[in-house]
Amino acid sequence: MGNNGKTVFDGKKAVFIGNSLIFFGGIVEPVDQRRPNNGIFKRLCTANGDDTEVINCTYGGHHLRDFTPDGCKRDDDHNGEDILAGIDFEGMDYVFFSESGDNNPDFLADSEAVMKRFPNPKTKFAYLCHSYSHFKGHTNITDNLPALKERGVCIIDWGRMVYDIAVGAAQVPGARLTYNKETFINAVGRDYHHPNPLAGYLAAQMCRCVYTGESAVGQDYGVTKNMTYGGKTATFDEYAEKFYDDPGCTNFREVFASEDDMRGLQILVDRYAGLWK
Repeated sequence: MGNNGKTVFDGKKAVFIGNSLIFFGGIVEPVDQRRPNNGIFKRLCTANGDDTEVINCTYGGHHLRDFTPDGCKRDDDHNGEDILAGIDFEGMDYVFFSESGDNNPDFLADSEAVMKRFPNPKTKFAYLCHSYSHFKGHTNITDNLPALKERGVCIIDWGRMVYDIAVGAAQVPGARLTYNKETFINAVGRDYHHPNPLAGYLAAQMCRCVYTGESAVGQDYGVTKNMTYGGKTATFDEYAEKFYDDPGCTNFREVFASEDDMRGLQILVDRYAGLWK
C-alpha cells in the first residue's frame, strides 16, 4: 500500500543504535550488526518507493555509554571494542538511537557523546523513547526529552503511545478489540518489557512519518511477515508461544488481523508523531 513515490529517505543511509528495546519488535532484525538490515523500517521504506540503506547497530543489554570511542563497557565478548567501528560516520543521513531500560542519570551526556561521533552537520538525529521508560517512570529519560529536542534531536515517543493505550489514557479510534499492556509487550518469565511485533511496527511507522510528513493511515503492515524477531522467532504464533506464559493473554495477532483496529492505531501514530513537532 505504499505510494511508490520518493520521500526524504530515498537514497539515504540510516543507522539504529541501541539495544533489544529496538530490535526485539523488529524495527531492525536482530542479525548482523554494522551491516545492512531488512527489518520493518527498511521494509516500510521499500514499500514507499525509497531505496534506503539501514544499518543495525543494536546489541542486547547495551547502554548508550557503550557506543562511544572508548569502547563497550559491558563484560561480554566485545568488551572494550568500539561497537560502531567501520560504519560511515560522515555519510550517515539519519541516526536513530535509544537508551537501555535503565533510568540513566547521565542520559543527556551519553546521548551527546554518541551524537558527536557523526561530524556531518547535515546528519539528522532522532531519539526513540520506548515504553519501558514510561511504564517504569524513568524520569531521567522522559524529563530530559525537551532538552534533547533543544539540541536538535527529533523525539519519536512511540513508547508514550503504547503506554497511554495500555493504561486507558488513549483510545484506539474505531477499535473492535480491547487493549492492555500484553497487546504490545512481552509477558513471560522475567520479560515484561520487550516490545512485540505490533509495538515494533508502530515504532517503525512513527520513525518514517515523523520525517516524511506522510500519514501512517493506509500504510502496509504486511511488511511484518516473513522476518526475524527477538529470540530468533519467525512467525507471530511462534513469538506468542515463546514470549507469553499464556499466549492467549495477548491479542496482538488479532489486532494485526483487524483492519479497523490497525487503521485506528495508524491514526494514533499520526497523532503521537505530531506531539513533539
